[in-house]
Amino acid sequence: MTYIYIYGNPVEKYRKEQWYDLIQSEYAGFLKHKPRLMIGDFNDIKNNAEKQGGVIRSAKSFTQFNRLLAILGMQDLRTIGEKYTWAGNRL
Repeated sequence: MTYIYIYGNPVEKYRKEQWYDLIQSEYAGFLKHKPRLMIGDFNDIKNNAEKQGGVIRSAKSFTQFNRLLAILGMQDLRTIGEKYTWAGNRL
């Protein structure tokens, strides 16, 4: 099992470079046929339904992240509890 922690760069240009590098690693065979668990903060979303408020993003802006998910065969694991880690009462 391969465990990969991802922190998606908050700057879109660099985050897209990260996605490109991961895709190239898959094509090169570094990740092929190996079970993997990727966790972290991707700083990206699959579609506008995953965000609240703000400007509606174009469908094109989701292309590379969704391509990454498809090529690596990744699935979003559903969670329970608060949607955001900062939700609820804080002291």
